[in-house]
Amino acid sequence: MMASRSAAGGSLHDSTKGTLMAKQWTVSATNDGAQYQTPVVVRTWDLLADEPADLGGTDLGPTPAELLLAALASCKVITLRMYAARKGLPLRTVTCTVEGGIDTPEAPLRVTLDLTGDLDDAQRDRLREIASRCPVERLLQRSTEVVTALAPSPTAAPPRA
Repeated sequence: MMASRSAAGGSLHDSTKGTLMAKQWTVSATNDGAQYQTPVVVRTWDLLADEPADLGGTDLGPTPAELLLAALASCKVITLRMYAARKGLPLRTVTCTVEGGIDTPEAPLRVTLDLTGDLDDAQRDRLREIASRCPVERLLQRSTEVVTALAPSPTAAPPRA
């Protein structure tokens, strides 16, 4: 399920580092006790993450791992569409399929690009190279430290002096 939110929902912060990768995004997910159904807010969009029924969910949305794979696939497609437009390449359709699982974290994600259009072998190979430079792949390939902190509890007692 996807729905547009008002401009107030979610936020996008642009840092001043001067590079395309300098953008910072804020995404939030909240579960109010509805089993695994978890609404996710991304800028002005509402998404729903869930788990399949065989894992105790209600299968009303993709799993978090599927959302990650979808982010990679869509980023590659958008990157290729932008590049082809800028270079005037006759790219008609781009389909990106990503396969992978969380059960075997050491196994690579397998990506297949299906490119249609009047492209020669050199253009197809260049598009493959460009797809490997999409921002989501760059994020996944670097070792990203994840720092998890607790928000202050609204009922917490003040710290002792």
